[in-house]
Amino acid sequence: MHYIAAGSGPPIVFLHGFPDHGLGWRRQIESLCGNYRVLAPDLRGFGLSDRPRGHANYALLPNLVQDVLSILMAERLSQASIVGHDWGGTIAWWLAMRVPRRYATS
Repeated sequence: MHYIAAGSGPPIVFLHGFPDHGLGWRRQIESLCGNYRVLAPDLRGFGLSDRPRGHANYALLPNLVQDVLSILMAERLSQASIVGHDWGGTIAWWLAMRVPRRYATS
């Protein structure tokens, strides 16, 4: 899974909508990376991330939610704020429902 990571400080994860990619958040990344650890993945099937075949590989649960959790694990983060737009907002909502102590959603 490809993602942009910039800055240091409290982590914020930006989840894009359809049919965008992580660089759609470039202005927010540039503005916030001075005070925050900003992460913006290319969600599964978009940008530079893998495009597995078959509809089942794009199921919200467990795949898309787990993709975001995997990024946090790779970054060794126990908590993060999540900002989601469009389809990314749906993933953010499910993250808040599945693991509410790890996230603050917007």
